[in-house]
Amino acid sequence: MSAGTGIMHSEFNASETEAFHSYQIWVYPKTQNVAPRYGAFNFAAEDKLNTVLLALSPDGRNGSATINQDAFFSVLTLQAGQTIIYNINLQGNGVYIHNGGGEVIIANNTLAEGDAMGCYDTKEVSITAVQTSELVFVEVPMQRGIKLN
Repeated sequence: MSAGTGIMHSEFNASETEAFHSYQIWVYPKTQNVAPRYGAFNFAAEDKLNTVLLALSPDGRNGSATINQDAFFSVLTLQAGQTIIYNINLQGNGVYIHNGGGEVIIANNTLAEGDAMGCYDTKEVSITAVQTSELVFVEVPMQRGIKLN
């Protein structure tokens, strides 16, 4: 979803019996005042089994949805005992890796369900699953020296 020139947005669980869990991730746009838009990315569960599946990119590569930023969002189900390498898509980007379930090891750090870590100043990240795990990758441009006020 792109707010473009502005948007009002809210989400809620419409089910009275099923749990609802979502991630709301806001990314600063690369350019301002673009037309609002909405897109969807559909995939089968096996498409992300032991392979990083790109869901969102600036140019729609590999059938992904598009975003108005040099950002890449990916998903992965990594089976226990498997190791993969996440390759940074764009020099100068860093990646935030969220573990939605299971247990993984990244750079000698164990991430349990709900844990996350950021990786930057690298070209790749090695990830090993201790337990079958569901991972979300949010790769965005890294900026240094920004004053927040």
